[in-house]
Amino acid sequence: MEVGKRPLTSIPGVGKSIAQDLADLGFTCVEDLRGEDPQQMYDRLCALRGCMIDRCMLYVFRCAVFLRKRKTRPRRSAGGGIGRIIRNSSFFCRKKHRTVRGL
Repeated sequence: MEVGKRPLTSIPGVGKSIAQDLADLGFTCVEDLRGEDPQQMYDRLCALRGCMIDRCMLYVFRCAVFLRKRKTRPRRSAGGGIGRIIRNSSFFCRKKHRTVRGL
């Protein structure tokens, strides 16, 4: 990775697994996400994997592209910004999984 380029894992909510998914789509750093459409990224990943991926991935892609549009990393705040998006998406996904799995 070039000097000055931020790794994909610097995006909130992106760990090694999702960073690998992004790499499989051709993204190597945060700066590569400029101008990308999260829905198209999600659709491409579903086609690449040959199955429907959990919609939580779409929310992660939205957060990643949102972060790329900002000049600086979002401030940590108690009730808003990117953290709220991630928390709400995570809650939705956990709730959905419990319902689907019958827990």
